[in-house]
Amino acid sequence: MKKRSRVAAVAAAAGLVGGMLAFGSGTSSAVTVLLDCDKVLGNGTVSPGISNQSVKQDISIKSAKNYTAPCTGALAGQTGDAIAVSAKFTTDPDPKQPLITGGFSCDTSATTPDPPYPPYGKLSTKFANINPLTGKNFASSAFVRLGSIPGILDGVTITGIVTKGTGVGADVSGSFLQHPTWKNGVPPLSGTSVGASASSLDLVNGEVVAGYDSLQAGLDCLSGTATLTGVIFGTDGTSLLNFVSPPATLDSSVVMSFPV
Repeated sequence: MKKRSRVAAVAAAAGLVGGMLAFGSGTSSAVTVLLDCDKVLGNGTVSPGISNQSVKQDISIKSAKNYTAPCTGALAGQTGDAIAVSAKFTTDPDPKQPLITGGFSCDTSATTPDPPYPPYGKLSTKFANINPLTGKNFASSAFVRLGSIPGILDGVTITGIVTKGTGVGADVSGSFLQHPTWKNGVPPLSGTSVGASASSLDLVNGEVVAGYDSLQAGLDCLSGTATLTGVIFGTDGTSLLNFVSPPATLDSSVVMSFPV
């Protein structure tokens, strides 16, 4: 297989449709950070699943149970830590117009049956503290778009804006890692046996602690013998699939900020 095809396959294994449970920090002297919540984790499902055809994908993400993401920033004293994150993404350019379609594939050259389109959608975060005016938890909703990171094939970028709740109008940006995972004890690749090498997650440290054979998964996806349906989103740690030296390490965290 040509090197280009193998790289495309690796990108597929990274699950680059993916999810967001995290925004990278990226603070500077010209930016005010409202909230930076570290190690926000979640389990994602992709339907119908990534294959070697460009097909419309729907992604659903839900944070791990009983998990708290510690938060810092100008508003952290009011909101407290993040206690839940959820997201819904799609690659459909216009859900209300069936004649306009968009898709995603592990084969970067695939353009059918749906032309390529980046995943986008709503990200929701709930915080620990109660808003005294509403009697409900502080919360935020953002509209975001996902992208890839050159040379870091299991990394994802995110760009967006907070549309409702705490931090409304603030920018959302950054990056995070994602890895294939098990779902209900079943390997995420239909038609492919992945054995015991699937990724597992250390919920205490928020890091992937065992490597999934992502290259083989990508090759199987590219050949049409496997479909990726489950992904861990927003993990911390060193990239398992990167072409940079030294190997890239990403800190997954939810960040809301605005320029000053």
